[in-house]
Amino acid sequence: MASPVHITTKNLSGTWTINKTLGDPLDRVLALQGVGWLTRKAIGLSPITQEIKQYTDESGMEHIDVESILPGGLKSVECRILDDSEQHEKDDLFGYIVRRSKRVKRSELTHEYMKGNCHEAEAEEDGVLQMTVRSDTAKTKTTWVLEQVWGFEELDGVRYSTERIHFVGPKGETIEGRLVYNLVKST
Repeated sequence: MASPVHITTKNLSGTWTINKTLGDPLDRVLALQGVGWLTRKAIGLSPITQEIKQYTDESGMEHIDVESILPGGLKSVECRILDDSEQHEKDDLFGYIVRRSKRVKRSELTHEYMKGNCHEAEAEEDGVLQMTVRSDTAKTKTTWVLEQVWGFEELDGVRYSTERIHFVGPKGETIEGRLVYNLVKST
């Protein structure tokens, strides 16, 4: 389902599903992140639902909590604080990671590909969500970096929430791709 214009990067709360028809396959990224073959195949074949809760806490800090419901009952929970601080955590799917999240203007993005999911006026007014996730090399003995930009773009004349990625793997492998999300219901 399309994303109505009143849904922006400032009010993503709701239920979303990944549109695998419009998005890019990310099996190679998952493999380079150390996700096993069986789990990758299950992810590739099954629907993935995300429950997003976006809010501002009592100190004025913006948060986005994302619960991804994966095949076989697997869940991945990301609690992002948009203050650009490093958050160290153990993710059920990726192991030990370090995450940084912030809101930026489109003009602040450095990779041209990452600007692709930004409606210019909307992305300058509300900003886009820029997140960087990297392996915690000291604990995992591997190194990878995933940059993500969440925004909105039109595909075939329909507005969707998208996540552009720029991934650098353990041996310098570079992959760019896009996830496309269908809004099931906003909350």
